Amino acid sequence: MPSGKAASHDGATNPKAILGLLAASFAFLVLFTSSAVPIPLYSEYRASIGLTDAAISVAMVSYLIGVCGVLFVAGSVSDAIGYRASAVIGLLLGIGGCLLFSQVKSVPMLFAARFFQGLSCGIAMSAISAWVVDVAKGRFLVVATTIAGCGALVGVMIGSIAIGVFCTVSSNYAIMYYIVAALMTLGIVFVLCAPEPPHARVRLRAAIRPITKIDPAILPVFPVAATAYLAAWTIGTYYQSFSAIVALDCFGMAAPIVGSCILALSMAPSAFGGPVEARMRSGLSLRVSMVALVATTALMCLFMALEQFAAFLLATGAFGMTTGMCLSGSLRLLLAKADGDTARIVSTINLVGYVGCTIASLAMGASIDTLGLLGVLIALLICGIGAVGIVFAKTKNA
Repeated sequence: MPSGKAASHDGATNPKAILGLLAASFAFLVLFTSSAVPIPLYSEYRASIGLTDAAISVAMVSYLIGVCGVLFVAGSVSDAIGYRASAVIGLLLGIGGCLLFSQVKSVPMLFAARFFQGLSCGIAMSAISAWVVDVAKGRFLVVATTIAGCGALVGVMIGSIAIGVFCTVSSNYAIMYYIVAALMTLGIVFVLCAPEPPHARVRLRAAIRPITKIDPAILPVFPVAATAYLAAWTIGTYYQSFSAIVALDCFGMAAPIVGSCILALSMAPSAFGGPVEARMRSGLSLRVSMVALVATTALMCLFMALEQFAAFLLATGAFGMTTGMCLSGSLRLLLAKADGDTARIVSTINLVGYVGCTIASLAMGASIDTLGLLGVLIALLICGIGAVGIVFAKTKNA
């Protein structure tokens, strides 16, 4: 991995490092943009290929298995092959997922496409996000932690809005997948033009190893960071699975643009959460962030029950901002204790988050027919309240 000293100097003054930051950020965002394009179309896939509500959860699990597989066994693969090569592999996998979606004719084919997207986003959440953090240490650290913590949500927002707008002018969704694939091809060119940060290289066999333990340096703060990370990601997963169905079943709005807006509002404001959280000390910021997360989730439940669409959108946007606060705060807490191997630390916290999301998606899929959309969100709210208790207990002296 690059040394902290070198990274700090480069991030503050070196134009080549800034080029690396831009290239890594673009690759990160475009991969998550591609992962969001299918989500607002789930209501359309209901009619065209027979996608059921339970199958929507399975599609999310297919995606999460891809992410978790990469994070579990290849969290530090960039130590062996470099950041640029890792990013190129991720972008190629993302292109493969888009091409599969452009020709989707069956539910199993949709599952396969989501799995490819999961693999690509797993690389984004490990090697590419570590590239962002390592190259930006110093003056741009707040920007880097915001991108690493919330960039996925911003990318999802971009993808959901893009497909929603596209659907107002065309129903040939393959064109949108081709456009995103072209952007990822551009990302490959951008990445190859960026310099490779200095690395202490290791053998590939040593890099591709399962994450079986937590770095001792971050162990004291890991439980509270993981709790906040899990709470934010798990509730966010609800919208990644059901935003289009919420629009249709709860508010009677079938247009894909409505589902896109709901998904975007649950994700996009996260970019503002990072800078807000950074103004507070770590322990206090997580307590404030978690209380705000639970409060906004409660408001979403209330307005969904009352079928107040405008108020629901406002609450969803506020929830998106609190998500960014929780994710950035968790990552900042871990990086403050880290003594190196940024990629593995980032991979570890993201692995915990995605494993939690996988379990939550399976539970949501199993209970959606019984509890309904509102009931599932209320269940997530109850879990969030429990997470608040854990965060307060673990940070009471911070």
